[in-house]
Amino acid sequence: MTAGGAALVLPTAYGILAEAARLRAGDSVLVHAAAGGVGSVAAQIARALGAATVYGTVSSIDKAEYAKRFGYDAVFRRDGLPDAVRDTTGGRGVDVILDPVGGLTRLASLDALGPFGRVAVYGEATRHSDLNLPILGLWKNNRALTGYNIGDVSRRAPDLLRTHAPAALELVAVGTCTPYRNFPTREALIEAAYRNEVARLCDAVPGRLSEMSPPEALRAWTRRLIDYATAKFGMADALRAVVASGTNPYADSHEVIQAALTALMDAGTAAGAIRSDISPTDMFAALAGIALTSARPEQREQAERLLARTLDGLKPVQPPLPEN
Repeated sequence: MTAGGAALVLPTAYGILAEAARLRAGDSVLVHAAAGGVGSVAAQIARALGAATVYGTVSSIDKAEYAKRFGYDAVFRRDGLPDAVRDTTGGRGVDVILDPVGGLTRLASLDALGPFGRVAVYGEATRHSDLNLPILGLWKNNRALTGYNIGDVSRRAPDLLRTHAPAALELVAVGTCTPYRNFPTREALIEAAYRNEVARLCDAVPGRLSEMSPPEALRAWTRRLIDYATAKFGMADALRAVVASGTNPYADSHEVIQAALTALMDAGTAAGAIRSDISPTDMFAALAGIALTSARPEQREQAERLLARTLDGLKPVQPPLPEN
């Protein structure tokens, strides 16, 4: 995970379930990408908030085995929707679906909802062009679509975001969320989620470079870093507790993030879109400075301005025009 790792997945999972999806006691929940960062904690937080059953979906069988350790009642392959959900629920469907996948999975999710069910969107992993959703079907079948974006919350409701991190931590305290039997302490859980998320962030670099120009990919990736830093601010005490427990959640993360940043900048330099006289090491130091001085949610606009100025500084210097 990045500098925000667990600081992102825990409040994100809580915000999606408690705020966007309006989870109620007794609800049934389906979580797409159950083996991912948010998926690794969403089942336990949903159950702590009162969910009666929690299902997960993954893209492959090997991921299903991995996801089961996070406390899901059942894990399905995503390409089996919506039939797998209908078969499991006796045709009723589920009350809440968490969807970071998008594309055709989003359409299938709507068909897997029960009466007054809600699909909570918090990502677009498939990079699918925006869907033409069947709005008439939402009305006719008593369905709802909602969204969650932690960056927007940090900008427009920073006080609310600050309540999500401690609320999530309270729910995942050992003994509160019994499905965390695979993690002996709360600190072990946070460390596992932290490491998982840094891998997801850095593994996304090749995909971004294949879909965007190098400057666009760098801009999107660095904004995500600032999202993590903002979320981490609300969990500083929890992360310090992980370190105090004798483990280091940050081990190797600096090198992994530096390598991802280097790949982005090298691609930009090769394309002639980024200056060659600024090293990835210096850029990383600049990003760390922005995160350190503008990590509070209410400072998000300042962080955005500083990031924009820093990225503008990477543009190649144009030679002066010849004098007449």
